[in-house]
Amino acid sequence: MKVVFEQLNNWFNVNSLLLNFEKTGFIHFKIKNAREISSKLQYENKFIADLSDTKYLDLCLNNIKDWRVHIDHLIPKLRSVGYAIRTLKKIMS
Repeated sequence: MKVVFEQLNNWFNVNSLLLNFEKTGFIHFKIKNAREISSKLQYENKFIADLSDTKYLDLCLNNIKDWRVHIDHLIPKLRSVGYAIRTLKKIMS
């Protein structure tokens, strides 16, 4: 992983970008009922957070690859859209 981070950091530097380790995280995808593997990533004395879930392009992902987190995120949005449609149905053809 050290080599990968060095390559990433070089690419960011060449393109005048900065890798923000405070906002950087990783997800270790696993299957259900698998034993837990502890993994800590560190680069230049900065730890990279091990995330259990994250949001990417408005898609909620978690480390056990199920859709529960994403569905829980969508339900309020779908309820408000359903309410808007029901309300507009009364005044529009």
